[in-house]
Formats: sequence, structure tokens, C-alpha cells
Amino acid sequence: MAFGTKYRAEFTDELGIDWQVDIQEDPDPGVITTLQCSGDPLTIEWYGEDDIQEQNIMGSKMSLNIEVDADFAYSDLFTSDNLEYKVIVYQDSNVFWNGYILANNYQEPYDGVPYSTTLAATDGLGLLSFYKFEDLGYSTRQKISVVIYDILSLVGITTFTEYVNLYESTMDSDVGDSPLDQSGIDYELFKESDCYEALFEILKSFNAGIRQDNGVFEIFRFKELSDTTMYGRIYTSGTAKSATTKTPEQAINRTGDASNLADTEGGTMMIIPQLKTININHDYRDKKSIYKNYNFPFEEFTLNVVDSDYDCAHWTQSSGTKTFYESYRKPGADKEGIIVWNADPVPPTHYIYQSVNVIATSDTFVMQFDCCGITFNATEVAGRIYARVINTDGGANTEYYNGLIWTTTTGGVEYLEYPYMKAGTYGPDISTSVVSFSIDSVPYTGTITVRLYAGSSAAETVYSVFSSVRHFFANSDGYTPEGIGYTVSNAVYGKTIDREYIIGDGFGFDNDPIQYNGAINVWSGAVVIATSLVWHTRGAVENIPIIQLIGQEFGAQYARPKHCIDIPIQERAAGTLLMLNANIHDVLNQYSAVNRIFAISRAVYNVRLREYQLTLCEIL
Repeated sequence: MAFGTKYRAEFTDELGIDWQVDIQEDPDPGVITTLQCSGDPLTIEWYGEDDIQEQNIMGSKMSLNIEVDADFAYSDLFTSDNLEYKVIVYQDSNVFWNGYILANNYQEPYDGVPYSTTLAATDGLGLLSFYKFEDLGYSTRQKISVVIYDILSLVGITTFTEYVNLYESTMDSDVGDSPLDQSGIDYELFKESDCYEALFEILKSFNAGIRQDNGVFEIFRFKELSDTTMYGRIYTSGTAKSATTKTPEQAINRTGDASNLADTEGGTMMIIPQLKTININHDYRDKKSIYKNYNFPFEEFTLNVVDSDYDCAHWTQSSGTKTFYESYRKPGADKEGIIVWNADPVPPTHYIYQSVNVIATSDTFVMQFDCCGITFNATEVAGRIYARVINTDGGANTEYYNGLIWTTTTGGVEYLEYPYMKAGTYGPDISTSVVSFSIDSVPYTGTITVRLYAGSSAAETVYSVFSSVRHFFANSDGYTPEGIGYTVSNAVYGKTIDREYIIGDGFGFDNDPIQYNGAINVWSGAVVIATSLVWHTRGAVENIPIIQLIGQEFGAQYARPKHCIDIPIQERAAGTLLMLNANIHDVLNQYSAVNRIFAISRAVYNVRLREYQLTLCEIL
């Protein structure tokens, strides 16, 4: 099956250039119906704020004006599926714009024919809000390039170009190297988000935006629009890429500065005021525990009809083990907790477990959990409960923590010896006790596994109850922060703003990617490694955390008032195309005898007239 053209509209602009609009469906209908254009046939609008740095996703829409000679002739284009009809706009044989017919945006006169109507299409970026991020199906950390590609693919965008030249100190940083396939994020960061929100936050963390420009979806850093050369990479999959460059400078035609981009009527200039203080706040998104469902919430249990118990997501049962949510046997008990059922006497053989990859051995490993034993007899019963922590390098090396030291012993001493984990008597009431201790380091880079064993007794009637199984990395004092903030101050009068980030640096642990959902990690081949909190832009040596670097960069953009201009610009020569993701300057508008540099915040393009109505935002 493949898309094929169902409707086609053609016209010629004032420069004599042929334009073609194809509306396609899958499967190929095999017959093309010609559309008759009317008025100014084609308009394309790119959305945006006055200030380009306030919009990280800049979508666009197409409006095609046609003549209709039969009632409801094109109502078949408007279904409940926004991706059913593809639109491709060509200038000569070159793709100028891609998108999809908007399924819910059609109207026509309810009157006698003939009459004019408008077909509207979107580039698809706005449709990303209809897709849940969790439906991408990730179960591990992902490279940022993979996440971006997978998100864009949802709306048929199967290639994109990025101009993002911001690197962590250990990354390869030649002109063909991309930071996006050398850095990764935790999929759980967006488990409650839609794909539009996820893409927005990813781009925001690099101070970047995305927009379709001359048929290509481009990701670009706002600051890099003012560079002499923009270095980029063309992605054709989540990891396959090739190098490219762009020369972003464009001029408005003036005396002494010739250009094919003409100011037709003059524009309107406004001021974007300076800022005195910019507070940059990064929420680390501390996981509280490196294990999923560490507090065993009631809603994560599902009935297992075969085993006659309840399974808890992300926890695996050893053969023959049964588990139940805490209030199952004790109505009114806290709903957060798990009962691990035992059918064997001492020594224990039934348990639940979960494993997590460990990036480095250097960090302090802290364990805290609530536990107790319970019996459903009328009187107290002597018994014992157990837990075990195992570290392995994935090969032959394995060590167990016995509450004091790591040991290779596989006997009974490796079971943690703490209150309520020794022999004792247990009654019918659930009354937990907190177990807490710190391990200076783990022996091996590999995996940490926790096993929570069913209780045991000679009478086989003591069972274990666990809740709030918090295992996390910390500094030597056991401290883990919630986030960090940076303040950028400009020596000017102005207002204060706050910028909130959820993707950025970690605290400084080697195991930041495990501890924090919001920590960017460096990716070396197939291995996730920690960031060093040292980032730099191309050709510079800032060598500071990425959030601090972005904060300083954002603050510098508001160190003085900036010009914002609304202006009509006309393309005056055949084959000359305005680049939206580039800069534009005007010798009539200078600062300290140097041309001000502008980025294009938004645009409306009348294709027949080859005229743009632009909003230009100064970049410093």
C-alpha cells in the first residue's frame, strides 16, 4: 500500500514559477481529479510568538482556495482521521511544504454552485498532542535522537535536520557529530505526557525550536541562527545521519546591500524589553527509589486468575511465590504495600525481585524500607522474614550485602540482619518497622537486585509485608536534592522572570541517570554513562552545566531592549526562497554601527504574490 494523488491543483505565481498541490490518499486511487484554483490560491502560515524564544514548536498550516461546481464535492476529504489525506506542495519539482488535511476544519457555502471554498491542512506538529508518550512503548532510557524521530514519525515525518551544537565534554564534537545521539533521557519522565509536551520539553532543554522550512523539518538552536555557518545533521532514522551546513545570513534589499528580498511597504517596529533577572529552575525529578513501584500502590496490582493471587507491576515472582496487596488480608490497612506469601519453612525459597543497572560503583547506596511479619492465626507465631541485596557485573562476579559488608558467601549470612528481620513473634496486626542503612559503594558496575522474601516459620504461617522500598544513591551524608537553580542578572532596570526545566543536569552522582528522571546522560555506543556537568557550545569553552549554560544564554538575549518588526517581504527573483530558519538583517536598523540580526518568529506567505508578512525578533 502507498499514498497516491487523488486531487491536484496547479497555478503559476507572478514570477512565472509553477506550483502544484497534491492531495494524496492510501491506497493510491489511480485517478487524479483536477482542482480549479480561485483568487490567491495558496497561503501558508507559520505560527509563533513575537519573541521566537518563547515558542519551541512552531507549527504551520496551508490554505488552498478552490472553485466548487457541485455541492459537497470534496466532503470526502474530511473524516475523523487527521492523517488520512496527505498534502504535498511543490515549487516546480521541489517539495516546499508537507502536511495533512485537517479533518475537523472544513466548511463550504450551503447554497447554489458554483462557489469558492478553502481546504486547510496542518504540518502535523500540532497533532502530536493527540498521542500519548507512553504508547511509544519504551522500557529503558532512550537516545534523544531516537525519541525525537519516533515522535515525529507518528505524524509521518520520517526525516529531520538538526542544527544543535551543544556538547558535553566527553562527547565527539566535530561538525558531523550530533549531541542528540550521544545523550539520553528517561522515558518515565513523560509517562503522563503527550508527545507534543515531550518534544517541547526536549527542545527547550537545548534552547531550540522546530519548524518546517522549504519542505524540511528543522531543529535549530535560536542562538545559532546568528552564526556565520550553521552545522547540522540530517537524520533518516533515530541513529542514521549525515552532515550538512547552512549559511543563515539574509539581507533585506537596500541601497548598498543588494538582495532579492524586498521590503514592499515598510513595517512596524516594537520593543521587547530587557530583563533584570532570569531565574532558571531545574527540577531533577528525583525518583525517590531506583526501583519502579517501590511503594506498591494498590492500583498497580492485577488479578492473576491462574495463580490465585495479585501481581504487582515491575516486580517478578520467583517460582511458586504468591503476592497480595496489603489490605487484601487486612481490611482497612494502608493500601500501599505488598504481602509476600510463603509455602515453605526455613530457609526461604520464595521471593519477589527487581533489578536496576548500575553505571558506577563510586556513589553511596542508601536503602530504606518498611517491613514486618504477619500471621493470620489467632495467636502470635514465631517466625522470621528476610531481604537480600545482590550486585553482579553481568559475568561470573556476584556479591551479597549482609547488612555490614559485601560478601561472596552464598550461605545464610547474606540475608540482612536487622530488626524484624531476625527471629521473632508475629501476630495478626500489620505494624511495620523501618529498616535503613547506607552502603559506601557497590562492588561492580552491572546490576543491583533486591529480593524481598516471604516470611517463614516452622508452622509455615508467618508472611512478609513490605512497603516503601526506597533504594537510592546519595552523597556521603545521605543527601539527595530535589533540584537546582541559577540566577542570571543583567545590569539594567527590568522585570524578573522564572524559567522552569525538567530536563538537564543531575546532582553530580555517577549514577544520576538512575537516580533522576530529569538527568541527561551521555551515551557511548550502547552504554549509558553519567554526565560530567561540563558542557560547551561549538568553538567555545564555557565548560559549565547545561542548565547554567542555557540560563546564561537566555539571559544574554535580554541584556538590552530588542527590536521586534512586522514587515512585508517579497521574493523578487525566480528560484530565490526566503529561509525561515535563518537570520535576516537590514542596514537601516543598526546598533552601535552594526546591523541588528533578526530571527523570523512567524510568517504568512501569499504564494501567488511571493510575499511574506513576517514578524522579526532581534537575536543578540
